[in-house]
Amino acid sequence: MASSTPPQPVAEASELLCSPFERHDESRKHDLGAIRELNGAVNDARIIAEALNKRNADEVVLLLDGAATRERIFAEARRLAEAAARQSGWLIITYAGHGGQETERIAGDEEDGLDEVFLLSGFNTKGKQSGQRIVDNEIFALLSAVPKGVNVLFVADSCHSGTMTRDADPRAGLLSRRFANYGPIENDALPPLPVATKGMETTELEHVIFVAGAKDSEAVQEVFIDGVPHGAVSYFLSRSILGDIDGNGRGASTMAEFRQMLVLAADMANEQRQGASVNFLPGRGGEPWVFATRPKSTEAAARVVPAELTLAIIGDGVAPAGVKLVQDRQQAMLIWDVARGQVVANGLGDQVAEKDARTGDAVFIAGVTDKWRALPGFRALATSHPLAVTIGQDGAQKRYASGRVPIGFGGNRSDTLKYLTAFNIAGDGTIQSLFPRRSRPAEGEALSPDFVVQMEAGVQPPFGADHIIAIATAARPDQLRQRLATLEGKRAAGEALAMVQASLSGSDYALGIAGLYTGPLP
Repeated sequence: MASSTPPQPVAEASELLCSPFERHDESRKHDLGAIRELNGAVNDARIIAEALNKRNADEVVLLLDGAATRERIFAEARRLAEAAARQSGWLIITYAGHGGQETERIAGDEEDGLDEVFLLSGFNTKGKQSGQRIVDNEIFALLSAVPKGVNVLFVADSCHSGTMTRDADPRAGLLSRRFANYGPIENDALPPLPVATKGMETTELEHVIFVAGAKDSEAVQEVFIDGVPHGAVSYFLSRSILGDIDGNGRGASTMAEFRQMLVLAADMANEQRQGASVNFLPGRGGEPWVFATRPKSTEAAARVVPAELTLAIIGDGVAPAGVKLVQDRQQAMLIWDVARGQVVANGLGDQVAEKDARTGDAVFIAGVTDKWRALPGFRALATSHPLAVTIGQDGAQKRYASGRVPIGFGGNRSDTLKYLTAFNIAGDGTIQSLFPRRSRPAEGEALSPDFVVQMEAGVQPPFGADHIIAIATAARPDQLRQRLATLEGKRAAGEALAMVQASLSGSDYALGIAGLYTGPLP
């Protein structure tokens, strides 16, 4: 964890929230080509607004759907920037919605010849409504004009590419991607860009912190978090506003901790399908995050695991106790293909479990659903106390079909966290110990401050998703290790979560989780 002297809290904050494209007018769908409705954009805007209100922001402007017009966005942003300037405060602008790309409006402006664009709720490819979009040059011009003395946080939980890092399983009722492929514009109503904005997006703005939901080449895929569709970056931004990034327990947090928490937490939530980024000038890492301290009235980061998980079944099967059976795959968190003995995670679009011939259907699906009910609990523990876990040479984004895959964890841990414990939750919920290994008892002792654990995992059927949990602690966790040993080989993810929660309560720790996805390659 990064550390600094306790910073002073900043009380002032203003915000413009834009969450278009939550709903579409059926009469104009044919004009929008491949654009799909979004399930989570409005959810994102509302939870961020709620978090800001809880932290007593001076003013919160929430623009949803048709209210998020181009004219209103620019007007409110400029007004709030002036208000923030009078108090030397912060301006927070967040956008959750569709993005796209189109031919550059100023020749020679972009290396790839394409402008990045935000598409607003009233957008149409023809006529007057084609003006309901915002080009990247205009965003940078807006931010550049913010008065001196104002810090700006600009968050774009959208994307300008439809590329997925792992091919989506066709059985999944996928939640929407925040990318729009909308084709040519007819009778374009968008005004010409000032020539002065050419190349502006390459300018470093010292007062601006940029947060992006994905790399330029990646799609932002909405995911279920706490049973509700969201963009991962928006969701964890709301948690960071509430103070969930105080990982070292000192009651304060820095810009470096904010970046670490947001990137790692979003990465865990979207199962490494996309890489979030937080960009600010070098040297600002030790500055206090605007919501550096958690007020006493704010709830802690770790939350109760949702009591209910939604399941859709292809074929003849019965949902386990505590799992809600739904008919619409779009509403299901998991989809069980009974005949093929496989389970797909909706939103992610990945096969996550496969039954072996010796296991009965009831036992299999009970283990899988128990695991997926427990995973949010592990992620909640990791949100404010993140530990890096790496999968493979290229990260966890690809699917592995065979061979051995390198795994590493512990690279970002604090020097005070000397003991590492790791275990795997297999696709069917089976607990498997990883570290320390029984054959090497010395691994259970204190590690040197710069030590990073490197291991390998073998890939073989049945395919699906293994989830590796790594925990770093200040004290040797003998009791936790002994308790986890009693679960070895059992489908007991829920029990493992309860043990970890009890062991880590009130202690100094870091926890990481990463999915290892396996299966035949296309």
